[in-house]
Amino acid sequence: MGPVTAKRIVAHFGFDTLDVIEHSIERLKEVPGIAKKRVSMIQEAWDKQKAIKEVMVFLQGHGVSTTYAVKIYKHYGNESIATVTNNPYQLATRQRASTDIARGLFTSWAKQQKTDTVSCPTWN
Repeated sequence: MGPVTAKRIVAHFGFDTLDVIEHSIERLKEVPGIAKKRVSMIQEAWDKQKAIKEVMVFLQGHGVSTTYAVKIYKHYGNESIATVTNNPYQLATRQRASTDIARGLFTSWAKQQKTDTVSCPTWN
């Protein structure tokens, strides 16, 4: 969506704009000049950005830098969280992430699994 369309949407919905996009996107058709096709395009873009945000928040919450988080998302897409959660050490080989990042993710994963002992392999 371009700046002109964005301004029209905000002018119409004001402070409720993000809520409308998130919860009742069909209401965008109320804005003059926005048809069903445009609403569909906005929905697709919104969903993609939402998925990226969730992955970034998850990874950064585990100590992954923005640079690595972007690389991980580009490689694994919407499956990033599941892939990293199921096998955090995969990052050390596939994404060249540091051992510390993989250990941090593994430790978080182990806590979620409620294991009593955590054994982290070391690389020389």
